[in-house]
Amino acid sequence: MNEDGITPSPPGTKGWDLDLAHGKAGEAFLRRILAGKHETKRDRKTWETRNVVVEFECRGQPSGIATTESKWWSFVLDGPDGKPYSTVTVPLARLLTIAGRRYAEGYWRYGGDDNQAKMVLVPVAMLVAWG
Repeated sequence: MNEDGITPSPPGTKGWDLDLAHGKAGEAFLRRILAGKHETKRDRKTWETRNVVVEFECRGQPSGIATTESKWWSFVLDGPDGKPYSTVTVPLARLLTIAGRRYAEGYWRYGGDDNQAKMVLVPVAMLVAWG
C-alpha cells in the first residue's frame, strides 16, 4: 500500500481489477454521503475570491453550520459564467474546525439578506489541503 492508501498493481500487470474495485468503493462512499445527512451550498463568487462563505448566525440566532444536523457539507462552485464548475465535499467536523479557526483570525463578515447573516470566509484551498 502506498502513502495514498492504494495498493499498487503487482509488477507486470495492469491492475485494472484493483483500480476497478478501488473506484467502485469510491462510488459507494459517495452514495452513502449523498444519501445521508448532507448539506449543499452554492457559491457564485468562488471563482473570483477563491473563498466559500459559511454562514453561522442570522438575525442574532445560530444558523447554517451552527445548527445543521448534516455530517457532510458540499459546495457547488460556479465559474465566471454562473454555471456550476466544480464541487467540494468535506466532513462537517473538518469544516467546523477550519471555519472556527478562520473566525478567530477575523475572517468573518456580515452579508446575506439585509446584511443580517454572519459568515466566515474559507479559502477553497484549505478545504482540500491535507493535514
